Amino acid sequence: MEVNKLLEENKIGVILLVNNPIEEAMEYHKKLGEQKSKLFCANDFSIDLARSVIEEGYIASNGTKIILIAAESFNIAAQNALLKILEEPPSGVKFVLIARLKSSLLPTIKSRLILLNHTQKKRLPAFPLDIANLNLSSVYEFLKEVSKNPNEYNLKELIQSLYMESLGLPLKQEELEYFDRAITWSMQYERAHYVLGVLLLMLLRVKNAKRF
Repeated sequence: MEVNKLLEENKIGVILLVNNPIEEAMEYHKKLGEQKSKLFCANDFSIDLARSVIEEGYIASNGTKIILIAAESFNIAAQNALLKILEEPPSGVKFVLIARLKSSLLPTIKSRLILLNHTQKKRLPAFPLDIANLNLSSVYEFLKEVSKNPNEYNLKELIQSLYMESLGLPLKQEELEYFDRAITWSMQYERAHYVLGVLLLMLLRVKNAKRF
């Protein structure tokens, strides 16, 4: 397995990007066995779980111990708590962080581990609004619909499809960065109509500014 080879090359560990982090972690843990690996997974990786990882890291074991950490989203405070053990990992311990998106991890985390992308690309659905003819009325009606039926929408996919359909607009770098922030907000379970509202109003402002 490619992950095992990279673990041999890096003294700290690996970040593995996959479509289904928790399922992947459980499968990997099953292959390695309880003697060689310890599994920590949750939908949201919390500060309490980070403390459990740190405690496990300092428990002595025979041979190399692999600590698997998997989550759909990673709390910023929890990631900061992990930094110390990643900077000075205990002897014989290696880490595999399994996530869906690279943007869900802090730069300080990513800089210490080898990144391996095993995500499978899929075609994004078209964004429900026509970006070329965007107006305040259409934005208002769409956000009202999202707020009433949030479970019918995949927020991350909407952000990604909106980004792709906005590339024809003359967006500045700081405006493009709002899409990265929006992905982070989505991982923190912010309300979909709030997140989309920020992006759509920004795009509406860009269109009205007539930068073309």
